Amino acid sequence: MFPASQGKVLEVDLTTGAIDIRELPEGMLRAHLGGSGLVARMLYDELDPGLDPLAPEAPLVFMNGLLVGTTVACCNKACVCARSPLTGIWGEARAGGYWGAELARAGWGGIVVRGQAAEPVYLWISDGQTELRPAGEVWGKDTIQSAERLQEATDPRLREAGK
Repeated sequence: MFPASQGKVLEVDLTTGAIDIRELPEGMLRAHLGGSGLVARMLYDELDPGLDPLAPEAPLVFMNGLLVGTTVACCNKACVCARSPLTGIWGEARAGGYWGAELARAGWGGIVVRGQAAEPVYLWISDGQTELRPAGEVWGKDTIQSAERLQEATDPRLREAGK
């Protein structure tokens, strides 16, 4: 049995502003166990090999590891994966901290972002609601300044994926 959030992925299209829910099949979860392995399978199945890695349609995928958000110690890693503009093959980064666990507590195993917004936006996830919100006030700020301003505007307990 997988954590309830693991198979639920938000699909965010910045161009249209649409946010959809994608349920990953249990067979895919069993075969790839979350994190970058799961993203590698998703991109292998869906990514057009001729697509420029920096094209707006190219996905940027945030995915929790299998045990993120559970009570298992030292299992808090989330990854960000995409087709690398440097190599044209694979790009990946991992992060620990609170963000992945908060994403799991919000009911999500990952987020796939595509498209290009006409204006700066951020994805707000809270109390079962998801929405894209204007981010003009933090545009051009560093990550610490942005986080502080967003905490002031939303919730002092905010956990962001950029700090």
